[in-house]
Amino acid sequence: MAERSARTILGYGVIGLVCAACAGGFGVIMLNAGDGADGLRGIDPKVISYKVEDAGSTRLTVQILKPADATVTCTAQAQRKDGLVVGSEQITAAKGKTSSTQLIVLKTSDLAHTADVLDCNAS
Repeated sequence: MAERSARTILGYGVIGLVCAACAGGFGVIMLNAGDGADGLRGIDPKVISYKVEDAGSTRLTVQILKPADATVTCTAQAQRKDGLVVGSEQITAAKGKTSSTQLIVLKTSDLAHTADVLDCNAS
């Protein structure tokens, strides 16, 4: 078996450290991701359905799963094909229940292509 130079051993050491740092970073990300879309806070907004009515409105049915002791506020929005937001509204899920299903009619400034709910925060 041939002996390896110090340079080769150092190279393997550097590669090993980079791999360990990447694995550690991935572990931190996974620990903070939690079960829901909003990490460890247990908030999980889901779009049940949406329908673009016309250039002035989009109907959106949303379910927000959350802890019973939290009031949650989310942003519902409609976007054009190019990603530009054409309608937006704040929705609130009150304390006392672990889920809230709501029908929202978003007023839009142009024909929407899709609708989504995001940026949920508990208070």
